[in-house]
Amino acid sequence: MKRRSERLLIAIALLVIAAALLYETFRAPDLHTASAPQTVPTQTASTAISRFAVDLNTASAEELAGVRGVSEQLARAIVEDRAENGRFSSVEDILRVKGVGQATYEKLRAYLTV
Repeated sequence: MKRRSERLLIAIALLVIAAALLYETFRAPDLHTASAPQTVPTQTASTAISRFAVDLNTASAEELAGVRGVSEQLARAIVEDRAENGRFSSVEDILRVKGVGQATYEKLRAYLTV
């Protein structure tokens, strides 16, 4: 009788461990969402730090600085440009920001949205 109880406890423990492993494997990712809804980038990049595109019209300087290739200085410049010139109508409008040229735009466009 004691041996049967031990086997039952071991089986229950294994089921709990298996359930925990399955939960961790298939649970939704922790998105650390900001106030704006996040979207999937239009282009996949294996070197991406940012998993989701950042909205140029709603992101704070801190959120923008989290994008690969955006320095804190550039993030502040984007926010300042948005305050002075209004919303970006397309991601390509980031070219109007001082310090953003075609090469920078090409690197960033997969991680940005409007």
